[in-house]
Amino acid sequence: VIASCLTGCGRCPECLNGEPQICTGGGRLLFGCQAEYYVIPNADINATHVPEGVSDEMAVLASDIMSTGFGAIERAGLKPGDSVAIFAQGPVGLCATAAARAMGAGLIIAVESIPERVAMSQRLGANVVIDPRQKDPVAEIMELTGGRGVDIAVEAVGTQPTFEAATRVIRRGGTVSSVGVYGLLPQVSMPTMVPSFLHRRVVTTLCPSGRDRMDHLLSLARWGNIDLSPLFTHSLSLTEAPRAYQMFRNKEEGVIKIAIRP
Repeated sequence: VIASCLTGCGRCPECLNGEPQICTGGGRLLFGCQAEYYVIPNADINATHVPEGVSDEMAVLASDIMSTGFGAIERAGLKPGDSVAIFAQGPVGLCATAAARAMGAGLIIAVESIPERVAMSQRLGANVVIDPRQKDPVAEIMELTGGRGVDIAVEAVGTQPTFEAATRVIRRGGTVSSVGVYGLLPQVSMPTMVPSFLHRRVVTTLCPSGRDRMDHLLSLARWGNIDLSPLFTHSLSLTEAPRAYQMFRNKEEGVIKIAIRP
């Protein structure tokens, strides 16, 4: 079985509306899961069985970052053929890239500098990957879209510069979809002197959670030719968890995701 990273109570208005990730009845982050056993509150709505044919690696992604990345594209309202720019190709950004490709996007532009993540971005569906250390992503994206801007810009890292860049590259009437975690920022701002400021959408997404959501993603993994397991570049034992966190924090050895096994 797998459990959602965010749990709901199943009774509050938000849960009854199918959004347990924003539960107001006592839902919370599910901590303590890197153990041999853990307790899942309200498991009837926060956990589900993993079907045959879905790997452990793919299944665990459906409980968190796959849902966030796909949610960024879903809530942006992508239509077939839409152009998408995704700022940062960490695990969540890579899932957003895969989601955009799976949902029928046209041109997908990613912004990333780490070589291993650039390669993974291209593997998952990006047509163009811009290295921000070498080129100005905003200027490049505007040039690639003939000065119009993209239909959807995803901010997947959680910094002021990347959020601002996302607001600069969308077309008039386009959508900025933010899934970055701005934990160190009390606020973010956006420029007003750009053509799209007067008519645009800005949406944020907290990881869509719950049994129904995970069943949907597991079905995609089983039948929809969606395989994100290559995101796991390393595998370490539970006793090596501190080392795993250090590797991920410092972006060592081309790490993207680490499977921690008992």
